[in-house]
Amino acid sequence: MAPKAGPSNKDGNIVPDYIIAINEENLPQIKLYLNNLSMLGLTFENEKGQTVDLIFIKLFISDAALKHFSELYEIGHETSTVTSVFYTEDIFASPFKNPVADNKPLIKGQVTPAEKITIVNKVLENAKYGDEDHEFGISKLISLKIVTDAYPLHDGPLGDIGTNTRSQLLHYWSNVSVAHMQQPLDMIFRYFGTEVAFYFAWLEYFNIMLGIPAILGGLTFFISFIYLLYFEPVDVKELCSSKEYLCPLCEGRKGCKFLQIKTTCNLAHWSFIFDNEFTIAFAVFISFWATLFITLWKRKESKLKLRWNCLDDIREVQIRQAYLAKATKLHVNRITGEVERYVPRAHVIFKYTVTICSFIFLVLLCIIIVLLNMVAKITVMRFALASESSYFRRQAKLITMVFGSIVQVICIKLFQMAFYKPAAAKLTEFENPRTQLDFDNSVLYKSYLIAFLNNYVALIYLSFFKGQFVIAPHNMTFIRRDCCQPTNCSVALGLQIAFMMTIKTLLGNVFVLVYPILKGITRLFKRICGKKKDKKVDVVTLPQWEEEFFLEPLFRFSVTSEFSEMIIRYGMVSFFSKAFPIGALCALLNNLIELRTDAYKFVKSHRRPVPIPKSGIGAWNGILRSLSYFGVAMNAFVIAFNSDWVPKEIHRLSHGRSLAGYLNTTLSKYATKDYPMYKHVKNYQEYCYFRGYYKPPEDSEKYKQSSDYYRILTFRLIAIFVFEHIILVCNTVLAYIIPYKPESVELQLDLERQKAKQDRLEECEKKMKQKAANKDLDLTKSLRGLHY
Repeated sequence: MAPKAGPSNKDGNIVPDYIIAINEENLPQIKLYLNNLSMLGLTFENEKGQTVDLIFIKLFISDAALKHFSELYEIGHETSTVTSVFYTEDIFASPFKNPVADNKPLIKGQVTPAEKITIVNKVLENAKYGDEDHEFGISKLISLKIVTDAYPLHDGPLGDIGTNTRSQLLHYWSNVSVAHMQQPLDMIFRYFGTEVAFYFAWLEYFNIMLGIPAILGGLTFFISFIYLLYFEPVDVKELCSSKEYLCPLCEGRKGCKFLQIKTTCNLAHWSFIFDNEFTIAFAVFISFWATLFITLWKRKESKLKLRWNCLDDIREVQIRQAYLAKATKLHVNRITGEVERYVPRAHVIFKYTVTICSFIFLVLLCIIIVLLNMVAKITVMRFALASESSYFRRQAKLITMVFGSIVQVICIKLFQMAFYKPAAAKLTEFENPRTQLDFDNSVLYKSYLIAFLNNYVALIYLSFFKGQFVIAPHNMTFIRRDCCQPTNCSVALGLQIAFMMTIKTLLGNVFVLVYPILKGITRLFKRICGKKKDKKVDVVTLPQWEEEFFLEPLFRFSVTSEFSEMIIRYGMVSFFSKAFPIGALCALLNNLIELRTDAYKFVKSHRRPVPIPKSGIGAWNGILRSLSYFGVAMNAFVIAFNSDWVPKEIHRLSHGRSLAGYLNTTLSKYATKDYPMYKHVKNYQEYCYFRGYYKPPEDSEKYKQSSDYYRILTFRLIAIFVFEHIILVCNTVLAYIIPYKPESVELQLDLERQKAKQDRLEECEKKMKQKAANKDLDLTKSLRGLHY
């Protein structure tokens, strides 16, 4: 019989702590395993599946075994002395207060439901199923296909709000109607463990911190639009009234024409909205915001770590079974002096070489995708420019940019799902790290690096390379036609970020919600048309363990994958704020949806994950710190090379603070007679213009780089140097002024240390008094013996 402990479902039955699903013919093979579990304090019951030919073994852990293993594995809060309440108390106003917000601190001696699952999982992973030393662990049994599956259960089925914690989380956490309320982080911590709780705490913090950039970015975009509407800049006026002709890029195609520069007036308007003094100022603000972001997060993280009693870094140094299986060599450990298995250094070097080569291949693959997209865009642009429709000819640039952005987003999403997402785990398994900590960190860094390559290669190309290598038309190759003229590439970069923050995120969220529904419909169809046609199956009364058997599992690195996506989004906000000022607003709206869809996934559409103890967000803090510095450099380069701010300021300094005549300085004159292909273009012109700093055809060194190019390049580099150093110095001072650990946390830790010291002194004094009393008693007995 199962012990009378643990959560109960609506029928009053005790919910099992863990489920093992196995084919009936494989039961004899795990007889020893089950016997060992019984000796360790676990009890079990067998039940046959109603819709699948499997035996479900329901496992229960006794209170005595739970207490014993919590002390053995150092899991739980047996030594917790935390009594203060942080973060969730009186921070949100009543409209934002969640009905299930939990202000109760951890209780000494309490083991949370999440920690209980962790303990049971560790017992299952360490129990032996055979006589050999390597024959242990439920994961090994699953890999050998002796066991079909093993998973923890939710604390009950979804029902009324007060039925169980899962139902409460569904109504007050994963529900979009409570998107404006704070999250019940304490309940999430108790139910899912520290890794999931810290992820959602960070995501909530990210949303709060996005509030000011979202407002300022929206104002920047709105002010830029209003300024353009009522105070059209001189350079935009010049472009919209210019009667000169652009050098066509569609020569050789029927219908190609010379178009006047003013036909790109709409593009010039959009270019100003994405590139002006207001967006530059916003980029400066974001550079400070990035440092403030990581600094304030560390303060909040320290409060949560104190609240959840995980101040000490949790290091899982247990040697992995997969490592031992492949480590055939033996040597003496210099620290322990014991003989142990190891992998030769030559094998390790070879595996890391393969990993490095794989990453180089992935980089090349990203570049190839960008190049193929360039070819597709150039082809579309040439067709649009040679179109019979005047509208397509005028809007050819905008059509091309929209087409390229959509194609790039689709490629990013497809390659993420097909190649990049599983690549991190596969490469790490091939490397075969020694400990679980090394394995987890390796997957984390690879996941982010691969996601970085997949998402940012196209943006880096648009920011720094697109249009930088434009040359005279007669020397122009097919690839070089992917350029921005007569304006800069800020519109192309802004559109790409906009589509990545909308379409890409929308596709991901739709997939998260729709995929489990489609799979549920498929399951229902299989139940109706399955093998057991002779037996009526009541879907409503199907046991919980069998219902959850069909749910999608959440693997060990599910949170890592979600975190990687969020950090990529954070990078887009902090790297390219100048190019797309409303990026923070888009990120905030996406995050609000993402938070609830992720919560829905954890609560309803997927199995309950095995909690992984974490002390904070771990290695992600280092990545965020690196991004805050890298973001300063990225903003500096975007301002210098993707913006016209530097050449405009140079022009103003030499023309009495006026931009009159600026357009002519950015365009180079070209004699069409120097390119025979132009003779076949309609409405032939004697001269045309292309964007760049080249000497005119009248010059003896025609079409060579002019001195203006090198002068502007020099000032661009100076601007980068000055911007970086000013922001970095200010950020360093800001980080120094605001300590990572709040004073309240420091005071609490001091009080706890003082209390622990006082308890030890009182215990020592008590023992000394007891010893002295015993001595007096012994002396009294001796004297009495002498007296009689």
